[in-house]
Amino acid sequence: MGIYTIRREGVQEPEDVGVVIEGTTVMNNLGSVIMAFIVLFGLIYALDLSYPNDLKYTFDF
Repeated sequence: MGIYTIRREGVQEPEDVGVVIEGTTVMNNLGSVIMAFIVLFGLIYALDLSYPNDLKYTFDF
């Protein structure tokens, strides 16, 4: 599960930003990494996916 970006060398804006779950691209052309992050968490909630064990303390302060 993750977010990918495709950029051309020398260009600051990404050409494509998307979300990958279990090796399959489920959303693409999201426009920004922030939007992809929001969509990823929405998909985790909507699809009732279990959060990866190695990331379970990511948002623990």
